[in-house]
Amino acid sequence: MFSERTYLFCGYRKSQTENIMHVALFTVFGLLALGLIAWSAWRERAAAGRLASTTSDWSNAIARLQMEQERENHRQVRLWILQEVRRINHHPVDSRLVLQARAELSTVLHNDPVYPRVLKVIQAACAARQEVTEPALCVDLGDLLLEDIRQCMAIAQALGQIQLRQGEADTLVSAAFHPST
Repeated sequence: MFSERTYLFCGYRKSQTENIMHVALFTVFGLLALGLIAWSAWRERAAAGRLASTTSDWSNAIARLQMEQERENHRQVRLWILQEVRRINHHPVDSRLVLQARAELSTVLHNDPVYPRVLKVIQAACAARQEVTEPALCVDLGDLLLEDIRQCMAIAQALGQIQLRQGEADTLVSAAFHPST
């Protein structure tokens, strides 16, 4: 690449210059490798920190939900659960966190006086027929408010436990007979 005169002009012999270039090249590659390793470790640590803080946030939120249920604010709890399930469905996060969140929300829903009852009636009605209409469910659940029934149906749909379809005149409900949390 360079002539012999250039090497002699700089005061180095050809072999010394090549050694210096090799040392410099290996130093640059070594520093680049160390930088990549440090960046990867920092990224993993940051992700673990986000997961830990998100998990503690979920634990606090579930504790608040359980306290609200003890105060018998069931509608507000179901509304919050519906919003969180929809948020999880639309903005996917770490799959481990999603499974944990769904399991904890299902536990809270199990303690709700309305949701398990509505889900059982839907599943029983769909076991007898392919689909059931919303007014038929309201007749079967005569002592519950329509607002509560629709809220429970929306949660069950968001969790994948039922499917809603608009019929000719009424909303048709069909149960999904698979375990979902």
